[in-house]
Amino acid sequence: IARRIRREQPLHITDSNFGMYRQDLEVCRVIRRLQDEFGWPYDIFVTTGKNRTDLIVEAARITRGAFYVILGAQSMDEMVLDKIKRKNISIQGMREVVAQAQEISKTQRATSALIIPLPGETYKSAVDGMRTLVDMDIDYICTFTLQLLEGTEIGGLQSRKQHEMVPKFRVVPNYYGTFRGISAIETEEVCVGTNTLSTDQYFELRGIHLFLAGYHADDNMLEMRRYLKNFGISAFDWMLHMKESIDSALESVQWVYRDFIQANKDELWHSEQELLEFWNVRENKETFIHGELGDNLIFKFRARAVTTCFRELVDYGAAMAERMIREQNSHADPETIRREIRDIAEYMYFKRRLAVSDKDIAEEVVHAFDHDVLAWEADKYARSLREYGRE
Repeated sequence: IARRIRREQPLHITDSNFGMYRQDLEVCRVIRRLQDEFGWPYDIFVTTGKNRTDLIVEAARITRGAFYVILGAQSMDEMVLDKIKRKNISIQGMREVVAQAQEISKTQRATSALIIPLPGETYKSAVDGMRTLVDMDIDYICTFTLQLLEGTEIGGLQSRKQHEMVPKFRVVPNYYGTFRGISAIETEEVCVGTNTLSTDQYFELRGIHLFLAGYHADDNMLEMRRYLKNFGISAFDWMLHMKESIDSALESVQWVYRDFIQANKDELWHSEQELLEFWNVRENKETFIHGELGDNLIFKFRARAVTTCFRELVDYGAAMAERMIREQNSHADPETIRREIRDIAEYMYFKRRLAVSDKDIAEEVVHAFDHDVLAWEADKYARSLREYGRE
């Protein structure tokens, strides 16, 4: 494979608990030999186990950080975990794994996932769980919707009645099309509400996830998050504040958020039969083919945001950061804060903006900063930005 494959292609390992056993390290050593000889694989797509974090971190180290270290949580609430008969590693253990993963390489990532709404989960416990993972500095956090799989205890009739689950059907993202003349679509049954978390609260949590995708995932807006940390402000609280203050955002940002929430509602059907009847109308199939329905909504709207209103996203985040700092640090000089945040916002924008036209690609951008942001970044944001001011 290594001799024949294009170098940019990832390696997929179809083991749902990779890294749990010592023989997995032998596989990693073979992969490392291929990396040294062929420069491949650069990326590995795999799901790691959770109970042997020492082996998983070692596997990531051997392969030069080619895959995410996954810390599957499902929930951070002990009562909820007890209901679903699951036990996570300790929060301190998670922190240690995250720190070790980030030391392996600059591109190494630690990721975690929550499932919403699990039995007993409340809006508050779900929000607190997201906050814990963000403040732990986990690089990518995903919130999955609970699937009601046939044959599982949680999807059974007793569980549905006990927790007053609200079931809906939706299309598995991008699992549809015409294959050798056969029109096919794959569906899944999900839960969007329980007796401890309402359907409206489910959509609110989806909205928070969109902000995590736009302002946290893959080092998005990392510089502003580190700046806030130096003032003792949680990056999660910053994102939550933006979500709750969405009416004050520019219209383009509001549009992305509200369109996202509506799309989450529109993808749900009361029954599988109702969904299939819709699919079987030829004109309706076109809405899937043209991307109006059937996509992964987080990826779709995150892409829409960064390609249509990235400048506005950066400015909105900067405005909320300045407001929070001034409200919580009365001794801070407003003009100093404004100048520092302005530099950080400009740096984030120029560093991550996407060239979506020939004009963007050809444009030469020159900008003068009041602070040496590159030096601050090289020092891992450990000191105050004002120490990097230019005379």
